[in-house]
Amino acid sequence: MTLAIHVARLWASGSPAIHALAIIGLVTLVTTGHRAWTLYARYNIDATAFMKHVRRLIANGDLGRVLKLCQAAPAALVVRATSRVVSAAAGGRSAIAIAAREATDDARAKLASPATILLRLLTLCAVGVTFVGMSFTYSKAGPAPHEELAATASAILWLGVGVTALGCAGLLVLGRVARRLLADVERVGGELRDVLVARRS
Repeated sequence: MTLAIHVARLWASGSPAIHALAIIGLVTLVTTGHRAWTLYARYNIDATAFMKHVRRLIANGDLGRVLKLCQAAPAALVVRATSRVVSAAAGGRSAIAIAAREATDDARAKLASPATILLRLLTLCAVGVTFVGMSFTYSKAGPAPHEELAATASAILWLGVGVTALGCAGLLVLGRVARRLLADVERVGGELRDVLVARRS
């Protein structure tokens, strides 16, 4: 509570660096939250359990039910890959292989979000604003910084470190999730290609 009051006072003091970092932090938080929701809620699915069910249906020759199953979660990347590859099953071995490659390319395009670029820019901006804000604050203070200016510089530093850490954490965690999702799509595409080709042999 004391920290919140202190930050509120510093905000009211009119330091441009505090204002800029607060805005950057808010945008970083919103961008990270939206990206996390997209990856976890829209694109994510239990690929192992899903493929277990799909393999069972393919073994029974029920490709129509596989496609109907895919309609339950059309946004999930593994489901999109499954639908694309199974839909190409009637076209033969080459069509299946092409569909598997296209499924991977589609997933890669979906995961290449502008949000990642925005998070990198926001993180770099946080570092830059922190450095410039502290330099400007101490340049105003002269050789013996006033207590209020020292407090402002300290707040700029901690707020900048916090926003930078948030941006870096978002990039690391969400990047790892995106790589896992792409690996799932590549694995599922390869499995489906092999199963469907073997089924036609």
